[in-house]
Amino acid sequence: MKNLWLIRHGHALNFTSTAHDQDRLLSEEGVNEVSALKRFLAQRNVVPDLIKSSSAARTVSTARILAGLTEYGEKSIQVLPELYLASTQALWAVISQTDDAVQTLVIVAHNPGLEDLVTQCAGRLVGLGTSAAVHLTFDVDSWLGVTSETLQQIDVMDPLQVAKS
Repeated sequence: MKNLWLIRHGHALNFTSTAHDQDRLLSEEGVNEVSALKRFLAQRNVVPDLIKSSSAARTVSTARILAGLTEYGEKSIQVLPELYLASTQALWAVISQTDDAVQTLVIVAHNPGLEDLVTQCAGRLVGLGTSAAVHLTFDVDSWLGVTSETLQQIDVMDPLQVAKS
């Protein structure tokens, strides 16, 4: 059984014409959102083996907060430039390249790629706001076998739902 958590980064500071999109940091609201998500996941005993994050500042900050759930803290994070604004195809490629010893993988990335992947798996349109989390389970032994066809279950957690728990 493989557990995949797809997490959209927390709310970021507004884009300015003088800054690059990749350099945008989490806003105070974003830090609060991700901290609430971390508590939500901890209450459900989610312990990621590995966190793969886009190289954008807001996703790396999100991953660092979530790393508190792991056994190895920030050492559990892989920062991958290919996850920045990744397409569905690129996301599947990153997932399939995961070591099979990893049972629970967290991907911290961006829309529209995350929404598109979740929509593909769910078979219906799914919108993901900032700090949204989606848990997907696959009844396979290898990440190479993780596809929308091998999906066993999908749970979409809205940030408002997370904040209330």
